[in-house]
Amino acid sequence: METQVRARLGDPLPLAQELIRCRSVTPQDGGAIDALARALTSLGFVCTELLFDSAGPQIKNLYARLGHAGPNFCFAGHTDVVPPGDVSAWRFDPFAATVENGTLFGRGAADMKSAIAAFVAAVARSHEPYANRG
Repeated sequence: METQVRARLGDPLPLAQELIRCRSVTPQDGGAIDALARALTSLGFVCTELLFDSAGPQIKNLYARLGHAGPNFCFAGHTDVVPPGDVSAWRFDPFAATVENGTLFGRGAADMKSAIAAFVAAVARSHEPYANRG
């Protein structure tokens, strides 16, 4: 795994911002799954898109696996957000991923796009060569 990829993805902020900028208001994906798959693939994950029916349009999901043997550790999350409501009531555009005074603002900054970026950063910072495991 390239050191540059690990270093880039070891900082969760850029990926969190990329995910927040995806207008992934349920049931739309807005490109969030593709962005996440690109990041994970660059770390050696094998990514599979899954479609699920939810009494309406199909919802895109992502299953990503690193290695082939157990034990397994699972991160679970979602990249969709609820509608932002009255956008004029927001201090910043809810899909701009603005950082002010060290705080990230946007739809999904607290739940759950930033957490997913932190999951990816934790793997990227790991020193174990996961891609060669199992």
